[in-house]
This record gives sequence, C-alpha cells and structure tokens, in this order.
Amino acid sequence: MLPQLISASPADGRSLTRSSSSPSRSRWRCALPLPGTDLDAGPAGLGVALWLRVDDAQALHDRLRAAGVPVLTSPSEGPFGLHFAFSDPDGYTITVHE
Repeated sequence: MLPQLISASPADGRSLTRSSSSPSRSRWRCALPLPGTDLDAGPAGLGVALWLRVDDAQALHDRLRAAGVPVLTSPSEGPFGLHFAFSDPDGYTITVHE
C-alpha cells in the first residue's frame, strides 16, 4: 500500500505533511523553499526537497513504474540506503529512501 499523506497549511504558509500509514511511526515534514529561490522562475517544487522514508524502496519503485508514474531516477544506494525519485501529478520531485 502507498503511504497515505495528510497535508496542512499553517498561517505562515509552510506546507506540512505526515504519513498516516503507520501512526506510531508518522513524522511531520516541513517543506520550505531555499532562501533566495524565486518560486515563479521555474517548475513546480523549485527549491523544495521532499523525502519520504519507506520500508521497501524497490517495491514502491516497481509499483509506481507499473502504474505509469514518471520515475526520475532509478533506485541506487546512498547515505540513507536505497533511494529513487519520482514526479507527483503536480510536477514536484519526491525522493523516497529506506
């Protein structure tokens, strides 16, 4: 099952997201643009880095690819374990790691 996400927008305009697929392990993530980034100068998500931790990155990669989701990078080992990136329906890049 794909993680179910819940989003909130606090008064200061930040975007908060938490995974509700496992309440005991859910964590809030805050996505803010990097200082000096002109958000109107490029594609959706310019200056935002969104990373999600999953138990099995390869299995999620395979399911997303089979569903036709644009996968931007193939799974590879990195400092946070196996990771890959895909594009969400709005064009934001989401990186998944184990």
